Amino acid sequence: MKEKIGMVSSVATETKKVYGTRNTCPMTRMGAFALLKQAIIKALDYRNNDNKDYDSKSDALQKLINREVPLFVNCNTKSEMDAVELALKDFPIDIVFTGAFGVNENTGNIIGNKFSVILGDLTNAMSSVNSKVDLEGIKKLMENGVDIAISSCGDNVSSGKESLLWNAILCYKYGLKSNDVLRMITSIPAKILGVDDRIGSIEIGKDADIIIWTENPIETYTARVEAAFINGENILNTRRVESCW
Repeated sequence: MKEKIGMVSSVATETKKVYGTRNTCPMTRMGAFALLKQAIIKALDYRNNDNKDYDSKSDALQKLINREVPLFVNCNTKSEMDAVELALKDFPIDIVFTGAFGVNENTGNIIGNKFSVILGDLTNAMSSVNSKVDLEGIKKLMENGVDIAISSCGDNVSSGKESLLWNAILCYKYGLKSNDVLRMITSIPAKILGVDDRIGSIEIGKDADIIIWTENPIETYTARVEAAFINGENILNTRRVESCW
């Protein structure tokens, strides 16, 4: 659908766990921030140097520093998110916080409007951080125009499409409006990923991928899928298999 969506980094605890056991940098959170800043500074110098030798890493970051693609930063807590803002506030880049269980109404105070959010899996009972998410703060950020999406991803596993709906239901249960929750799993993630010219909403010229339900599945457990169109084909008629729906 799109070859280059963005660049990916992580300052979450899991990074330390992985590299710490290998005895290689970054073994600490400070080490992760240092490497991230160093890479961006090097890429900026690379862009401004007319007599440079080719550097594949700095070259790959050019779309990032030219704001053609965002930087996806995995960070779970408020302190991690605040540290990311402080570390990157002077760089010309757009940030997408992933995981982002520490998001609140003050997120973005340092970097302004150069960010969006993809929430991690709120249904993961093994997580020590997802219960701390501030949904009231999320409501206020969305009212102020911040793009916030829902996902079913975590640091260990991606639990799949069923979990995505459960995450949406949880957000609705705790006070977000149904239409806002719908946007958080459709048009907003499409916009964040830069593919909203093809998917995310029902418009002429976009991919004909549409699900038709008996009722709103975000609001009621009795909703059932009546039709599932992919590229205009109702796969419930042509490719039906057993599923939980």
